Amino acid sequence: MAIGIAAGLLLRHRKHVLKVVDKAMLLAVFVLLFLMGVSIGSDAQIMSNLHNVGLAAVIITVAAIAGSVLLAWIVFRVWTKLNK
Repeated sequence: MAIGIAAGLLLRHRKHVLKVVDKAMLLAVFVLLFLMGVSIGSDAQIMSNLHNVGLAAVIITVAAIAGSVLLAWIVFRVWTKLNK
């Protein structure tokens, strides 16, 4: 991580490099999520117990997403007011 921070400091003024890094990170996140899905889908124990998780998992997921969106909206509103 320290090496990555140092590289970021050195490359922060090279916009074309940062665009490539952003796209690579997004791709890495998508690949990671896909591979996690494959891993979960291929695990018979998890798939057989999926019905036990049920509604609680859906409620927790929806609440986490709603909380994240709400907090992002609040931070955006505060940030834009501070930068005016």
